[in-house]
Amino acid sequence: MIVFFKKMELDNIAVIDAEYNEGELIQFAGLMFRRIGDGLYQVSHSMNIYVKLPNGKQVNSFIKRFTGITDYFLQKKGVDLSVAANEIEEFLSVSGSLGIV
Repeated sequence: MIVFFKKMELDNIAVIDAEYNEGELIQFAGLMFRRIGDGLYQVSHSMNIYVKLPNGKQVNSFIKRFTGITDYFLQKKGVDLSVAANEIEEFLSVSGSLGIV
């Protein structure tokens, strides 16, 4: 995928989305684009990670309906917050200037 970002002079652009349940991160997704020409960017990295809730916390009914993310799904597919934090930091550590969209 190649995308045109008008009037951007950055080496890299990160487009991110995060889902929270009552202040607790439960999903982080992102696409990293690197500049390949004047205003042209190509996807260089992507990630989508789910995070287990702390013990005793449950996904509220609104979040379940809105995102489709359930307690069972997080227990099976989620990682601990510390693991997610390290992976997110690695995703965002790029050389050069970075723009977050």
